Amino acid sequence: MKNYVILLVCLLGYISADAVTKGDIESMYRACNYSGVVKNADAFVNSDDVDVLLMIGGSYMNVATAMKTEATNAYNSAMMQYNMIMAMGGFADCSMSLILYQSQMQTVLNYTIKGGNFLTRAAGLGSTKALSLLSFYGLLNGSSPNSNAPSYSGGYNSNNSRLHRERCSFCNGTGVSPIANDVVAYGSTSRHWCDDCHKMVSATHGAHLRCPSCQGKGYNEHYR
Repeated sequence: MKNYVILLVCLLGYISADAVTKGDIESMYRACNYSGVVKNADAFVNSDDVDVLLMIGGSYMNVATAMKTEATNAYNSAMMQYNMIMAMGGFADCSMSLILYQSQMQTVLNYTIKGGNFLTRAAGLGSTKALSLLSFYGLLNGSSPNSNAPSYSGGYNSNNSRLHRERCSFCNGTGVSPIANDVVAYGSTSRHWCDDCHKMVSATHGAHLRCPSCQGKGYNEHYR
């Protein structure tokens, strides 16, 4: 019976927020049920367990990568059909496909941010693997996340907890997202210089918008 319950947890990924444990996360992660891990990630947002943070951060990145691939393939397929219809003298409207693609890519960005936050927390606890993953996914912006020392604004909430202001670990205090928007290249293989990345990038590399984590402020505030 116990093994049956564990199997259901691994396959479905639905666990009560009060009951989810590190073992549950590990079971789902080992079963490659990354979506299940993500569904239960909120229970560990303040965790200091590096292993859990790595599994959750990695799961967010895996889900984001799969979503990006699926969205890109679907959009490319739609554009191929559009081009064929136009080439035959017909008429087609690809605006809805573009809107859907942009919406899906925003979801990908949100998942990437959440995954980056978990990996950043793990890196701040001394995990070199987390730093390697952050570097691999292009989420490091010139300094390691654990170098962001907090400053204090002096505020208090109703429970007399002090308001802490911390440099945004996602944008490293710049207020600009380190992840560029994807744009449609229409088969172009050209490259151009990105002032934010300080390197040559592909034609699908778009603009860097306001950091969605700190809303462009460069810092986040929370009581503790």
